[in-house]
Amino acid sequence: MEERIQINGVWYVKEQPDTKPEPHSVEVTHSQSIVYEDGDYCFKASMAIDPETHLPKYSIIGMDIEVTDKTNGRDWTTEYWDSESFFRGCYERNPESIETLKESLNDAGVENFIAFLQHTVDNGWLHHTAKGKIEYLKGTSEELVEIDILGR
Repeated sequence: MEERIQINGVWYVKEQPDTKPEPHSVEVTHSQSIVYEDGDYCFKASMAIDPETHLPKYSIIGMDIEVTDKTNGRDWTTEYWDSESFFRGCYERNPESIETLKESLNDAGVENFIAFLQHTVDNGWLHHTAKGKIEYLKGTSEELVEIDILGR
């Protein structure tokens, strides 16, 4: 039976207060992804973006890449890579970077990863940061420091 109350001789159905929780704000990060997948590997590059402009949200943080190894005879494993200098080294086929890459990927995986990085370059992801572009175009971190100090 409904709960009733009497006020000044008139009976009313007692209403229960709305039990909705008070809204609170949370900081949400929007991102975009580029994904390549074959039978052996899945490469997923992600970058935080501004939801209004769809441009990279941060000027000093680039993309990260989630690498899932699905090669036969092994459980799937996932690694997270976020070093822009390592990505540049792989893209430019730097021998040290390629040797490090071979620790995680087979030969076909290495070639596919480099092709995947080419796609990120073509879409402005790999060198999107100001420092990344300057360092890539100038080639040395000493010149980058000089540019930062001089404000150019």
